[in-house]
Amino acid sequence: MSLLSSAASAGGDGAPRPPIVIADAPLTRPVLMPDGRLIAYRTERGGQQLVAITSADGGNTWGPPVAVAPLPLPGMGGGIACLDGDGRTHVILTHLRGTGTPGDTRFIDLWHLATENDAANDDAANETNETWTA
Repeated sequence: MSLLSSAASAGGDGAPRPPIVIADAPLTRPVLMPDGRLIAYRTERGGQQLVAITSADGGNTWGPPVAVAPLPLPGMGGGIACLDGDGRTHVILTHLRGTGTPGDTRFIDLWHLATENDAANDDAANETNETWTA
């Protein structure tokens, strides 16, 4: 599967870069780190674990999922990530709550997770150095 993704420039004038096509993406939109790595985030273990999948070659190959943070509720999903100007990674996840009629007794909650430290400058080989908060 190919994924059309865009990423903001990490330096210089901060102007957005044009979209790039990433071959064989891991079904989530990756974040382009300042060092050139792509990191995609998704949930595993029934939505109770946030994992990172990293590519160091522009998305041609991807490493195995690496656990980066436990999640507070089972069944969390989604995983839209971005990198802010301070180098912190932010991930938005969804959680389905309730049953029945959407908007009445069934809801989709959004959860925000972020790194506490400057993940963009962590050791390029070890994204597990990040400290995550919900």
